[in-house]
Amino acid sequence: MKKKLFIIIIAIVITTTGLYTYLVKFDPDKWENAAPWHRRIMVNDLIEDYDIIGMSKADIIELLGDSEASFGDDDLYYYLGSGLI
Repeated sequence: MKKKLFIIIIAIVITTTGLYTYLVKFDPDKWENAAPWHRRIMVNDLIEDYDIIGMSKADIIELLGDSEASFGDDDLYYYLGSGLI
């Protein structure tokens, strides 16, 4: 009985987490104030819905806001918690 309950709870957690990740849509206003972990979830929708490869630097800054780190004039960095894009 305990094993069944444990499996059901794990299934609910996995399903809920997956659904949340799927439903979170990129929004420039939310992106600007979002915690890095929330950005990491939004980035999938950003990549799918926006053709960011080939966008000008100005267009990316308009979409995502100012870069949060600078390692060169042509680089833009946005923190996603455990990574950067």
